[in-house]
Amino acid sequence: MKRFEGLERKPHAGFVVMTVARLEKVKGIEFLIRAVKDFQLLIIGDGSERKNLENLVKKLNLKERVNFLGEIPNEKIPEYLAAADCFVLPSLKEGFGIAILEAQAAGVPVIATRVGGILDLVEDQKTGILVEPGNAEAITQAILKIRSSPDFARSLVQNAKMNLNAYHWQNIALKVFQIYEDCLSHTNLSA
Repeated sequence: MKRFEGLERKPHAGFVVMTVARLEKVKGIEFLIRAVKDFQLLIIGDGSERKNLENLVKKLNLKERVNFLGEIPNEKIPEYLAAADCFVLPSLKEGFGIAILEAQAAGVPVIATRVGGILDLVEDQKTGILVEPGNAEAITQAILKIRSSPDFARSLVQNAKMNLNAYHWQNIALKVFQIYEDCLSHTNLSA
């Protein structure tokens, strides 16, 4: 049984869902908490909404299922992700979603919302599952699909890993360099 620094994986939960996010309204963590049925949810991160989210967990009687781990050093996050069965980023708005790339690199199937930069990172049903923002039931159904279909979950992970190279810093730097080079070639420097 995998341990998370003082937190033992609860046998009754079986399936571990994880998120890594700032605990702010825009991250939609309340919808992930509402999606918890018979899963264990580990939440890495902190923010101004933590107290409200902890109160929601109490109100929904989910204290046995939801654990707030707080801030974790960045270098330790891959260990936590690799121990999860599924990663969910339920953002209502999102610029890029680097936590998705971290989860994919750790070999974890991803569920995320159809917002912002997430659409550049997740191809629905190919590299992850996309759900509408603010929809706890859709998150639950996506988690159940990953839990009940190990072959599908493995295919999401394999497809996502094939796309990760595009986000390696050397490839990004090369693309930026090519953009600058293209701009310079179309600029009249003699003026």
